[in-house]
Amino acid sequence: MSILIARTIADPSVNGPEHDVMLAVHQLMTDDSLQTLGHTDFVDSPQARATALEKQDYSARVPLVIERDEKVVGYALISMPLKDNKHLAYVDVVALNNEYEIHEFGLEAAEKVAREHGRTVLNAYYAHGREPEVGDPHRLESPTGIGAVDRTDPEVRALLEAGWSIEQTERYSVLDLPVDPEKLAELEHEAVSRADSTYRLVSWQDHSPEEFIDGHAALQQAMSTDVPSAELEIEETVFDAERIRKFEDRIARMGRGYLAVAAQHRQTGELAGFTRVEYMSDRPEVVIQEETLVRAGHRGHRIGMWVKAAMLRQLPEVRPQAARLHTWNAGENSYMLNINVALGFTKRGIESAWQKKLD
Repeated sequence: MSILIARTIADPSVNGPEHDVMLAVHQLMTDDSLQTLGHTDFVDSPQARATALEKQDYSARVPLVIERDEKVVGYALISMPLKDNKHLAYVDVVALNNEYEIHEFGLEAAEKVAREHGRTVLNAYYAHGREPEVGDPHRLESPTGIGAVDRTDPEVRALLEAGWSIEQTERYSVLDLPVDPEKLAELEHEAVSRADSTYRLVSWQDHSPEEFIDGHAALQQAMSTDVPSAELEIEETVFDAERIRKFEDRIARMGRGYLAVAAQHRQTGELAGFTRVEYMSDRPEVVIQEETLVRAGHRGHRIGMWVKAAMLRQLPEVRPQAARLHTWNAGENSYMLNINVALGFTKRGIESAWQKKLD
């Protein structure tokens, strides 16, 4: 009887001694994404994946390969914050053909690593290509009351049997690009009429200007606590200029860039809100929405719509071949969800957030 083994990938570099293993992991991730979502827009290249594991200044990342009969059948990545949230470990497990036994084994192996590093809370996020209909006997509701997953899916079954709890779901949506300029102009004009006298827009690519870097860091820090996170035990993540610069350097080495649009308060100079999207050099058609946030003291001025519409207006100049923009919204974040629906995003799936507290 063949058995599963899990071992740390000691050298994940593309040209390292485990080159074949990293290629097998890449193929596994590709197949899993195709099976779950029908595309590979989120699958990093082997080079990008290796780069992401370098220079672990803010997060310790432990990559595990799961093998059966010397064949790669699974992959687990355990990411553990080093500067804050030192109680947390983020777990990502991918299984060949979404096999339950591999998910179960990967979760056990990841938990062992987390315990060895003194972590007491595990978090995990899983993509699902569909949401079961209301009335489906296998429907597992999010405790927030919004969104559900199928409890018979192999990864869901493995999580439940390993003692994890579902905490939240996010709606996964896609926007076809480019957006009709007339539609954007109309939405932007409506937002400007509410915000223009108090705020102005600023934008940058890939590298925060010195005059905005502290404001950029403050917005990133606010993102860690201001967005809905249900009962997930997540503490504030501290950002400063140095952390922003290291982040920019890391994604550049991964072959990525970004576009940020922010609203600046005219009187104080404070950055009141922003939106940021990332893109990959090897996939010019793909854009991924990262953060969008309006600071609590500046809400009610339509800043969210303003920065997103302005970003979509500028995006064709930055990424002329961009064909689709991916985004996620917590089910209870109705304000941002309504903005995305108005912009034309359509639902393509759901993402579930899970947590396990260790004894």
